[in-house]
Amino acid sequence: MTRGPAVVLAWGLVNAALLLILAGFGGSAMELWLYGGACGLVGLFAAAAFVSSRRHPLPVRRYRVVPETEAAAALAVACAFGGLTLVFGLWFVPLVVPPFAVAVSLFATKRPGARQVTATARRG
Repeated sequence: MTRGPAVVLAWGLVNAALLLILAGFGGSAMELWLYGGACGLVGLFAAAAFVSSRRHPLPVRRYRVVPETEAAAALAVACAFGGLTLVFGLWFVPLVVPPFAVAVSLFATKRPGARQVTATARRG
């Protein structure tokens, strides 16, 4: 088994163990059905990943890390906190501002080693 399906399968097994713990502590029927359904979906995803890795085996690929990774991570945290503002109310807004400010400042500043891409028009 390749690494991808094994990770999804491990995630499903951990969720199944947590489902058993929830059942042991007397979770309600609705909680057990919802969490069990989520575990079943993860199992289906694991099966799909396994079938996909068998049908189309791909070599391991190396991806280059882009210089804006930290800024994107800060923006993702700000967006997550913004979504939590919809749930918890406007008092959560002060938690959105700092990661958003960090993301804007990281996107705005040029760091040494950041690759500059210039476009040139072709004649012809």
